[in-house]
Amino acid sequence: MRGTLPNSRFLIATSLLLASCGAPGVPSASCSPSPATPAVITPVATPVPRAPHKPRAAVVGTGAVGTGTRATSRQSPIPPPVAAVTPSPLTPILDGLRHLWSETQTMQSRVTSWETDGKTERTQEVDAEIAKPDRMWAKILKGSDGATVGTQVLWNGDTTCRIQTKFFGFPLKLTMPIADSRLKSLRGWTLADVSVARFFKALLADKAPIRYVGQAMFGEQQVDVLELVTPEVVPGITKEHIGVSLDHQSMLVREFYVGDTVVSRSHYSQQAYNIALPPEHWNF
Repeated sequence: MRGTLPNSRFLIATSLLLASCGAPGVPSASCSPSPATPAVITPVATPVPRAPHKPRAAVVGTGAVGTGTRATSRQSPIPPPVAAVTPSPLTPILDGLRHLWSETQTMQSRVTSWETDGKTERTQEVDAEIAKPDRMWAKILKGSDGATVGTQVLWNGDTTCRIQTKFFGFPLKLTMPIADSRLKSLRGWTLADVSVARFFKALLADKAPIRYVGQAMFGEQQVDVLELVTPEVVPGITKEHIGVSLDHQSMLVREFYVGDTVVSRSHYSQQAYNIALPPEHWNF
């Protein structure tokens, strides 16, 4: 069936703040209407030594499905700088991420997200796939709007995207502009605003406005935290905090701030890089 899209906000951009880490497994057969809110980043007192950077090998397999951890606070304190770390690990962290991005051609991700516009809060969980140069497929698994569960979105890096959903039980496929309000996040971000390629371009640019903040806990995982000032990358955002694994080979969390208040958070629970992506996801 092809026709008019029902008036429902898919909010795919909420969960795709960075779909660069994730689970290659099959989506869970039972999904509750609302996913757990990603955990907050909290400071740690003692830094953990980092293992030397090693090139990432392709990850192949089914993997476990991550569900995230419920947040205890909507605001995440900035972890204090870790004075014991000398010299600053910023350069090796960026070197590790630069290598990750340069060597990656495809990615899979399970992304759990939370977002607020100051009045309303939304949560969402999606399975996402990325293919260079800037293509994305996603399927909504859980969300505040249960009517969108099962919807698939395919974006090829241009101004439109393909939608596959159901309307009163009937399959529905159509093409929509990414600027359509039903495809934007709660804060009005489009798929282009939060694309993976756009993020890495800003993060790895010469003289990027970035600093090392310190080590912190995200749920049960310890991470290195970077702060990137990104008002020109994501509309309306003052800065973002990026939680990076201690081996510098994966991005685990992104937090977006307006001033010192966190307004959006995305958690990437597991990783799969440079694997064959299902053809049916890219041809509907």
